[in-house]
Amino acid sequence: MIEMIAFSKAHAYGNDFLYVTNEAVAGLDLTALARDLCDRHAGIGADGLVIYERTAAGASMRLFNADGSRAEISGNGVRGLGALLLRGTASERVEVTVFNGGRFKATRAHRARGLAADVSDGNGTSLATSVRWI
Repeated sequence: MIEMIAFSKAHAYGNDFLYVTNEAVAGLDLTALARDLCDRHAGIGADGLVIYERTAAGASMRLFNADGSRAEISGNGVRGLGALLLRGTASERVEVTVFNGGRFKATRAHRARGLAADVSDGNGTSLATSVRWI
């Protein structure tokens, strides 16, 4: 039985996500964990669970929906992770690689107004946002 898992929770454009390190949940059934943690009545409550691992450039991540299914990508989930990675650092940008069934998508989070407030994909498409920590 799990005693405790350290997590962060962020909100972006109406979506909220839980963020846990890959190391903290190694060996666990991530589908069941996502369902349990994201349940708004019996768990913490969130739209999804992001499992991430820091890399030299930023982080890699896997995203699970609240029902435990795998999600391809969520711009808001990536924004929150970018903000988490930039929080407390002097870095101006980080890269996040999203893994989805053997495929990946690279994005970049840039600092603006003290938060990861701009996220762009590999094609240079940029979306402004704000991230609020809950």
